[in-house]
Order: sequence, then C-alpha cells, then structure tokens
Amino acid sequence: MSQVLIAGCSFAGIAAGYSHPAPIVNQDRYQFFGDAAAGNRAIAARVRHQVSRAKYEHVVVMWSGINRIDIPVERTIHEKLPNTYPYVSVLEDWAWYLSGGMGSSWQSDDNCPIQIKSQLREKYVQQTPRSATDTTLAAILETQELLNSRMVNYTMCFIYDVHQSYDDVVDKVTNTQRRTIGTGRWPRWLALEHCLGKIDTTSSLYNMVDWTKFTVPVSPYEYCAKRNLLQIDKFHPTSFGMAEWFDTQVGFNITS
Repeated sequence: MSQVLIAGCSFAGIAAGYSHPAPIVNQDRYQFFGDAAAGNRAIAARVRHQVSRAKYEHVVVMWSGINRIDIPVERTIHEKLPNTYPYVSVLEDWAWYLSGGMGSSWQSDDNCPIQIKSQLREKYVQQTPRSATDTTLAAILETQELLNSRMVNYTMCFIYDVHQSYDDVVDKVTNTQRRTIGTGRWPRWLALEHCLGKIDTTSSLYNMVDWTKFTVPVSPYEYCAKRNLLQIDKFHPTSFGMAEWFDTQVGFNITS
C-alpha cells in the first residue's frame, strides 16, 4: 500500500494518536512523524530524512511556530552530552535539540544540557521578527525544492494562522503571560504556546514560496478552538479534533 507521510511538531503526533483517548489511525497508509517542540528547521530536516529513505504517494508538512528555534548538534558530540532531554530528534549524523519556543520548559529543564541552554538563550535574545520569518521561509523553500525535484505530491500548512496577530492573547513584550488551569499545580501558556509568531510578509523570501501548496482552508488550532476540540491547555487539539480536521480540511480520512 502506498503511504502518506505526515510530518510536523506535536500536532502531527496528536493526530497519530500519541495522546489518549484517540481514534484508531490507519498506520499502514499514514506514516506520522510528530516531533514534540519541533521548530521549522527540524521539521524540514525530518522531511528530508524520510523522503530520502522511502517513496510516498503524498507528503503533508505541518509547519510549526515561526519563532521556534532548533539547535542541530553533530551526533558524535550529542552522544557525549547527557541524553535524558526528551526533545531531541536524531537524524543521520545530526541531533536536533528542540526548544518548543522562547518560554518553553528547556529553560528550567535540568535534563537540557547547559551548552544547549546557552545557545538557545543567545539565539532567542538575538532573534527578530524578520530573522524568524526568514528562517522559516528558507526551511519551506528548501523542502519545496526537494519535493519538487523528486516529483512528490505534497500539501503544506501551518498549525496556526501565521498572518494573524495574537497580541490580545500573548504578552508582546515578554511572551510569558500565564494562567493556571485545573489544580493550580499545572501552569500552562495562554492560547498560543510559547508565542509562535506572525509572519513578516515584507521578507524577500515570502514571494519565492509556492503558496499554492498551502491549500488547507483553516489551520488545526483555529479549527479546533472554534469547535471546542482543544485539550485542557487550550492550545493543543484533541486527537479526535485532529482526525476531524484532517478529514474536513486536508481531505485525508486518517482512520480509514
């Protein structure tokens, strides 16, 4: 049976049923790679890794937050570091350390190597809206060139509306506005996890992207938020929400 590759961050993992309860996904037809906390450079690397190893009938790339930074580390160096940090994607000779955003848990996670923390802090301090946009657009262009060269059918989308401003929900100075949900022991980010970022359409790379490949009418975050299909953190969709989104917006019934 020909397969469909679906690559992205935790949203792709949720669709695959990594969280419970979840619908039963047709794993024979749909191959999911949802790397939690992944930014767009790491997602591009994941697509490149998979496409170089297998033939796919179709590829769906679910781009994540524009502001997310990933740190690639040579595998030989990675193997010498403490390897209990959960947000690492090892692809060929590289290990991608995934941050999940400026305010994510890497800052306080004792399992994140201090060398990685230092690099992430420096990069987040130096990052600007334009540099974040250019990094994401470069990842998209690289992936489109790869898929076009291999004549692979593909669909792309973002997990949220990248053209929308969320200043009313995320503090635009610190990006650390919080609220407590449930018992009070579980702080969660408000609406857009760790501040995902708005795309800068004035970038010279913006018009180089083939936006006709972005055919999904509504992003999964907006779709599920409108239909009360979000998890308790009010950001991640439920697995059933993702299955419904794939069926109605992407045109793939991942349960059949």
